[in-house]
Amino acid sequence: MAEILSEEEIVKRRERKRPEKPLNNDIETSIDTNIENHAKCAKIEYESMGRFSTPAVLYFKDYSVEDINDIVMSSPENLIETLVPILNKMKFGKESEEFDVAMMTTEDFIETLVALKIRIAKDHKHPYMCDCQYALPEAEQKLEEGNIDLTQLQYKSIEDVEEEYRKVALEDLNSLSEEEWIEYRDKYAKDENISNIETITKETIVEKIKIKEPFTIYSDDNKITFRLSRIADVIKAQKIIDKEFAPAFKKLQNRVEHGVPGDVLKAKKQEEFEELQKQKAKKLMVYIKAYSLLTLNDKVLSDKEKVDLMINREIFPRQITRDMDSFLDQLKHGIYHTQEFTCPKCGKLNKEELQHSLSVAELLPLDSKNNRDNKQHTRLNIRFGA
Repeated sequence: MAEILSEEEIVKRRERKRPEKPLNNDIETSIDTNIENHAKCAKIEYESMGRFSTPAVLYFKDYSVEDINDIVMSSPENLIETLVPILNKMKFGKESEEFDVAMMTTEDFIETLVALKIRIAKDHKHPYMCDCQYALPEAEQKLEEGNIDLTQLQYKSIEDVEEEYRKVALEDLNSLSEEEWIEYRDKYAKDENISNIETITKETIVEKIKIKEPFTIYSDDNKITFRLSRIADVIKAQKIIDKEFAPAFKKLQNRVEHGVPGDVLKAKKQEEFEELQKQKAKKLMVYIKAYSLLTLNDKVLSDKEKVDLMINREIFPRQITRDMDSFLDQLKHGIYHTQEFTCPKCGKLNKEELQHSLSVAELLPLDSKNNRDNKQHTRLNIRFGA
């Protein structure tokens, strides 16, 4: 999470003895300016701990007026694509400058936005829908806003996730029958190129678990490798799906039905529009997930091959999809916070898992005037690393 330096810490850093200038005037030192400039930045120590492309620590300067104007002018569909170059420009320091924000996982991306939002204000209004609203017609349903202190959010590191994963994996192994264990052990030895099978125990398998990319899953005799989704995957998928669905939305918008009352046609179009949106969102998720695939039987896949593989039910049956989803859900790290809100209308206590409900749009540096409306042993079939 972000480290916001206090005024006392800034003074301490500035009062440290600065190194003498070297005799050779051709040798430059930037230690003085780095100490001062880093103090003006948000230091983000990511819970991914350098495991998935994003460095363990990055520094970011604050948003500029130009940045905020670009965000305000961005359409909802292009918001993430707009943010990436802005955040790349805000990075500070050599290691930060060499990294492309588009290669962040979604967890790291949200951590970054939270840290930068804290620089503006720690108090945050989070939109949520109470269950009492679902009894009303959709047009009458309203969101509530709950207050969150962003500095009090709880986080989970990838090492915490790793430890939890080991415990559950051992439980899965212990639940296998003797026959299932022998079959699993022999396959594990083959996959890991271990010649002495007798050295393999359930404990040694669990001890070797280290969550790192690429991940490997087996579908019959097919070996598939994949990684966590990146922001670049989201942007690429969004562009393709927007282009694919644009004609359908345009056709719906321009359609005229003679003899049909205006209000009836409007309601009909709205219903069709919402159905199109659902189809679009569903296909978008398929593409994003597909772009996280890397190889099939050690062959590097093109983007088209990735999408074709994802929808190929012979090689990629639904059970493999479910196993992947379950596995990736277990790897959730970063913000791991449950916030309680009391509905002002009905008094019901609502619990929001912010890891799933915090959106990019609500974490933008905008004030209210600029805001927009807003039993399968899966673990045993997954391998870590190359």
